[in-house]
Amino acid sequence: KLIQLGAFSSVDSAHAAWSRIAKGGLAGLDPVLEPVTVGGRNLVRLKVAAPASAAAELCRAAGVSDPWCAGRA
Repeated sequence: KLIQLGAFSSVDSAHAAWSRIAKGGLAGLDPVLEPVTVGGRNLVRLKVAAPASAAAELCRAAGVSDPWCAGRA
């Protein structure tokens, strides 16, 4: 399962966010950057692959408290 940790305005912003987030215990995971257009805005989704059972723990480790974090596929 891919777990979305955030959406950013550029690839550079997504990489910078991953650098911060990975220090929270996620350094062993590989980020997935997914360019999308939402409501006319170009964004880059930052995701990581993990078992669905680990989603809530990964969101907490990343410091993402929004309920959509663990619920996104």
